[in-house]
Amino acid sequence: MDSHAHGALGGTDRTEHRSTRRAHSVREATSGDGGYRSCLGIIRLAERYSATRMEAAAQRALETNACRFKSAESILKNSLDQQPLTQLPSLPPPPPHNNIRGGEYFE
Repeated sequence: MDSHAHGALGGTDRTEHRSTRRAHSVREATSGDGGYRSCLGIIRLAERYSATRMEAAAQRALETNACRFKSAESILKNSLDQQPLTQLPSLPPPPPHNNIRGGEYFE
């Protein structure tokens, strides 16, 4: 990574910014120019948003399994990184019924 891209993420020391590492993960997960362009997009987002917001957006994207550039952009644009992630309540088990086999059927 060149020094300009590292500086764009707000890194002042030699340690790599966590968002940069996540950008590398996105690039490794995709193939061709799409991964490279996604990384450049993330770097451009880091020029507009603070490191704190970038970290929060990256964490939210990981927790919601939305690890795409457009998802990260949407999280930041809609300030979802500043809102707590609500957990959906767990659903109760279905009522007993003759047509529901259950886990032991597959053992």
